[in-house]
Amino acid sequence: WGGQSDVVFNSLSGDFMKPRVNE
Repeated sequence: WGGQSDVVFNSLSGDFMKPRVNE
């Protein structure tokens, strides 16, 4: 749980934050 967790978090959170940040 270090660099990999960041990648997974970015993929999961990115999907949720991407559409929100765009708006």
